[in-house]
Amino acid sequence: MTVNGVNGSAGTKKATKTDNTKTSVNKDNTAKKTNANSQIDSKTVEDSLQSYEINDTANVNSALQSGISGIKTQLASAEESSQNEMKLYYEQLENLREQLAEINEQARSISDLLRSGASDAATCQSSLAALRGQRNAIYENINMMLLNIKSLESSVQTTREQALNTINQLANSASSSTVNAVTNTSAANILSSVKSNINSTNGFGNAICQIGNAFVGKINTDAQGNAAFSPGGVSQAWCADFVTYVVKKSCEITGNTLPAGFGSSAVAGILAWGKQNGRFIQTSGQANKAQIIAQNVKPGDLFVKQEGGSSHVGIVTKVNSDGSFETVEGNSSDAVRNRSYTANLQNLTGFVKMS
Repeated sequence: MTVNGVNGSAGTKKATKTDNTKTSVNKDNTAKKTNANSQIDSKTVEDSLQSYEINDTANVNSALQSGISGIKTQLASAEESSQNEMKLYYEQLENLREQLAEINEQARSISDLLRSGASDAATCQSSLAALRGQRNAIYENINMMLLNIKSLESSVQTTREQALNTINQLANSASSSTVNAVTNTSAANILSSVKSNINSTNGFGNAICQIGNAFVGKINTDAQGNAAFSPGGVSQAWCADFVTYVVKKSCEITGNTLPAGFGSSAVAGILAWGKQNGRFIQTSGQANKAQIIAQNVKPGDLFVKQEGGSSHVGIVTKVNSDGSFETVEGNSSDAVRNRSYTANLQNLTGFVKMS
């Protein structure tokens, strides 16, 4: 599959069924488990793309709107094609499972004849050897199909990521659009109110908090949030855009170097960056969440929570001794808001160290 010039093809050899083979896989077989875990979920696709849609009121130029809409259309088509191909694989796996069951039943019947002496031993042994050969061929085909499925799933994920990157690049390239002018002007005006109070001696984490809090009460709708923080003003879930914008502006104002590779429009991108750079503090699944937070999290660090296909990220502004913490967040009920949480916040994944 190809999305706006981005190659998403599985590029794998198709598994084929061996002629004249009868087989079946045990119901607890890996093929059945893979089937349960490997279906392409459209909600996951949409979350991966951070719900990229064009807001008709956002002054996005027609070329940008058309380009992003085209990418989304092609991606949807590619996803549908992948789902159909995956369906065929599972139908073939089920067919092989049924054939393998027949072979096993034949083998049991011949073994019974051999034990009872009701049939010639040499004939029985020859028949069992032939069935073993057929069974081995079926297992080879099953393994090849499972590899094809895994490769297809990987290809689908790569296509999603490439589509997201292409959309971001397209949005960033629209530097002359009206929405960029609006973004730069409004953000600059808000920043000017706190810029003089921020310097490197205050600490990088405090600078992040100050800049984030400067937008509380001033960004109160999705349209305003997208115009201020999202690349090209594209209408999308913008909590990660807010965090990325605030951290980058904090670096510019304080003279700190932006950590290599930081910044993403997707919560998953920020979380992955934290893990890859040894900055992630996990709290999910931990018994001593309050202690972990109180001892390790500082103002300016980021919190991440995930639930099903949705996710959210924000900036920690204060940490208390009992592990509770306060935040400033973008796209919190469609605005930049301050929130407070306990250490046992449901679906809290963990924190990304920035300070």
